[in-house]
Amino acid sequence: MKLKSLIAAMFIVVFAAGMALAQEKKIDPYFQVRVFFGAHYADKDLGKDFDYMQNGMLTSRFGLKASLDKLSGQVEIGLKPNSYGNTLYLRHLYAKYKSDMGVEVLFGQTWTPYFALMGCQSEDFVGIGYGATYDGRLPQLRATWNGLYVAALSPRGITNAGDSSSSTSYTVPDDGANDVDAVPVTIATEYDNFMPKVAIGYEYKSDMFEIGPGFAINYTKKAVTDNTVAGGGAVTTTKVTSFIGYAHGKVKAGDFYTKFNATFAQNPKDFGIYQVSIAPLDGNGVSGGFNGKSGNNDVYVFEGFVELGYKLGIGAASAGVGYVKNFEDAAARKEQRLAVYGQICMPVVKGFKVTPTLLYVNQLDDEGSELIAGVKLQANF
Repeated sequence: MKLKSLIAAMFIVVFAAGMALAQEKKIDPYFQVRVFFGAHYADKDLGKDFDYMQNGMLTSRFGLKASLDKLSGQVEIGLKPNSYGNTLYLRHLYAKYKSDMGVEVLFGQTWTPYFALMGCQSEDFVGIGYGATYDGRLPQLRATWNGLYVAALSPRGITNAGDSSSSTSYTVPDDGANDVDAVPVTIATEYDNFMPKVAIGYEYKSDMFEIGPGFAINYTKKAVTDNTVAGGGAVTTTKVTSFIGYAHGKVKAGDFYTKFNATFAQNPKDFGIYQVSIAPLDGNGVSGGFNGKSGNNDVYVFEGFVELGYKLGIGAASAGVGYVKNFEDAAARKEQRLAVYGQICMPVVKGFKVTPTLLYVNQLDDEGSELIAGVKLQANF
């Protein structure tokens, strides 16, 4: 995170605090320390791997929520280990205004409207990649009226998403990169977005039932530059249409609840839906990059989960099944994955919670399975 961005974020925190205190309105600063310890095992089909997992304070954060008359907002800074390149990054920074007509306008960076995670205590590896829909926190402009919303969202950033690539080869005589006669030539692929992502949906909530159907779309231009001798710098351009249809919700019955999510998508490289891959998980539930077109073929993905939960006093227990399948329209390849998971969220003392978690993933089609077991510690201040 750049210094000027951090300074701007902290200025907004101080400004919001000053407004709230001056007007004797609500202000809620908070700080959360989150640490996960666990182990990961992959069977022989995935390389027979066993290793320990420890995320430092990867999901720890501090922030502030404030409200002033018809205005409200939040700013939140997250912590990252040095191995991720930064130690601080901006998670939330937004303001909301609700008019007398009941129209609420949100401007800033926060969760997308189709965001849906599993578990009584969401963990990255317990859903992303096999059933959950996670597009992170994006800059956006959203208007909501009686549950109906329209949102314009910033694309995730194609370069950061891993959707730019290049391959380098050498002209003959080719004895490798150290051949003094070899000339490196490159085939490069770049992606450009035509417009913001647009999402339209509806959120209904009552004491017993919640439902959130919606649809989102984006258009991307894919440009492939062939700098080989044969290619002569020719550029091939393909327009990619990406969309998702989604529905998430929750049904409550006393201390029991059922949570669900279902998404069908085309070329969802920019909507937080990850491809199925036989590569082992990287500890964050992600095994593979974003889906774009496969050659000239559209890629389709279906994913979803069903979760059952039960309140245990001030704690909770949950268990569920997640599933994801991706395939091309040419039916050249179909891959799928099934996940089974369970969690117990146990408050030990006020402000301190322990969450044991167990996850089993089967790649199906005899492509291997994995097991993750661990515990998350969280302290709230």
